Amino acid sequence: RKGTDFGDKEYVKDHPLTDLYTRPNPFMSANLLSHYIVLALNTIGDAFLYKNRSARGKVLELVPLMPHLIEVRGNEDKLITHYDYYVHGKGEKIQLPVDDVVHIRQGIDPNDHRRGHAPLKSVLREILGDEAAGQYAAAILHNMAVPGVVLTPRNDGYGGPTREEAESISAMYKEKFGGQNRGAPMVLSGAMNVDIVSFSPDQMKLTELRRIPEERVSAVLGVPAILAGLGAGLDSATYNNTKELREFFTEQKLVPMWRTVASELTHQLLEPDFGKDSRIECEYDINSVRALQGDIDNLYKRVNGGVQGGWITIGEARKAVGLEVDDRHSVYLRPLNMIQVDEDGQ
Repeated sequence: RKGTDFGDKEYVKDHPLTDLYTRPNPFMSANLLSHYIVLALNTIGDAFLYKNRSARGKVLELVPLMPHLIEVRGNEDKLITHYDYYVHGKGEKIQLPVDDVVHIRQGIDPNDHRRGHAPLKSVLREILGDEAAGQYAAAILHNMAVPGVVLTPRNDGYGGPTREEAESISAMYKEKFGGQNRGAPMVLSGAMNVDIVSFSPDQMKLTELRRIPEERVSAVLGVPAILAGLGAGLDSATYNNTKELREFFTEQKLVPMWRTVASELTHQLLEPDFGKDSRIECEYDINSVRALQGDIDNLYKRVNGGVQGGWITIGEARKAVGLEVDDRHSVYLRPLNMIQVDEDGQ
């Protein structure tokens, strides 16, 4: 609930929307619903929550819908008129009114303003490239430690091996040196040259090749590679920069996303279904977020300095940090070694 002063807010206890979000439906908790919202926003660009109502129209449950099965419909007069939900595996569609759906978007799709834009869509090529690099590396390790070789007689004076002898040598080489026996010692009966005819994993630098998708995916999602535990960031990881990057990630990515979700819940759920009150709004409680504790500590230091300086009342300081205030706190604390003097010197 907003107060009369700017930034002055208080927590509304026992609100029905709080109870609904704590247990949105019998099959999931608030944490699980939050996971759905984050995943849907970053992979599809949209998150949809269906309002399951009672016979009297009261919202009893919030049910997440599969975002890839929903088409957002509109016309020339109104951007969004309804939603078509296609039943999975049946090809049938159900028309959902706008008032029965909470539609949360991450940004706006430049090709369709009715939909959000998923960051991962812009790096699908890199994701597919990383998958291909992983499959190639697995194939190399599964088949042979060396990608490909040519066995040739060191002395070709006798015309080389026969076809049967060549096939026998090849089969023996695969058995001794390929598959699960890679790296085992092998002794050939004749003098042979072993020539590599393709690149080894080290020569192809598969590690660097796989770091490119890691860096780009990390960039579009706004998650520093160090925090995600990716190899692209671990080389330069230290305790200090990890702490700073965690604060940066929380402030630049998480807090804006929390504000977006809270704003949509206020506009599409709180106001239309729980009574429109301009003084009440949804907001995530970030006081317990560890990455933001430095900001909270600085706030306490600032207001404490004002109280000790005698120019902020105890009540104003308590209000600034979110504590309850009454008439007993409307006092200043001023040192005894200081004298109050007005403009006239009195």
